[in-house]
Amino acid sequence: MENLILIGMALSAMTAIVWIASIVAIVKSKNPLIRNSAIIFNLIVVSLFGMYMVKVWQTKRYNDSSYQTAKEELVIDGIRIPAGSKLTVAPQDGVSKKPDFSTFSEVTFSRPVEWKGIEVNGMNRSAYQTGDGYQATLTMNAIGEARMVDIEGWSCRSDGEMEWQALIKGGKMPSSPADYFLSSCMLNESAEVSLPEWFVDGKLYFWRVTRTERDGYWEVKIASNNQPYWGNVILDSNKQLKNFELTLTQKNLPGCAIDDDGVTLEWDRDKPDIVTVVSSVDLPELCWGKKVVRPKSKAAE
Repeated sequence: MENLILIGMALSAMTAIVWIASIVAIVKSKNPLIRNSAIIFNLIVVSLFGMYMVKVWQTKRYNDSSYQTAKEELVIDGIRIPAGSKLTVAPQDGVSKKPDFSTFSEVTFSRPVEWKGIEVNGMNRSAYQTGDGYQATLTMNAIGEARMVDIEGWSCRSDGEMEWQALIKGGKMPSSPADYFLSSCMLNESAEVSLPEWFVDGKLYFWRVTRTERDGYWEVKIASNNQPYWGNVILDSNKQLKNFELTLTQKNLPGCAIDDDGVTLEWDRDKPDIVTVVSSVDLPELCWGKKVVRPKSKAAE
């Protein structure tokens, strides 16, 4: 890389020397051939410089066309955008082309906007056609003091990033906030699921929840809360425990004597009396009253 920079600097210096020499030749040379050649060279240099400046201007204008201000209120994919809001849109070629506000990827509102019970100053957006229809994803942070907001049965933290999705089939587009469902938020510290037959205190604590379909499963990240495990929990659309996968961070927990502090443990409600344990050490017959099995190898299948 340094060699390329040095070569570029050397070429630039040589070009500058030749250009200066050509100007001197135009002014002082009495040889018509040399003088005419110098004039032609300068015309070429001026033309190339002009072409370069035009290209620089076109590139700057193309990039600047991404940053637009809404001159009137807009409604895009069910999102109400007040006049005066600043948007980042797809850049446009050409001098007279109007910005396509429907392509916006980011907006800063000219005033706070209410969105499903929270006030926001702006949002990020991605939207595209899929094989099944149209998908739009919005991410945002609420403004004001941190508080808990009840959204679709979850106590979400207003100071954490929230994400919403719309999945529309049949060639339609989202038309109102009602078309969007919560797809991710940070949870209140008290969020938990009770498992009285498991662990010491019989609870798993949550810190973030996500999902990819309106009526799909919820995936919940487990907060350690100084507990000897971390991992993920899957809840069904009714928020009932479906399965979980934990990584234990302590050996020989009460009720599960495994001499391994990195063991992975999986449980599924379809097989409620079995836990699958991934570990290279000897395993007990039972963990918290559940039969312990190792995962089936692909060779065995």
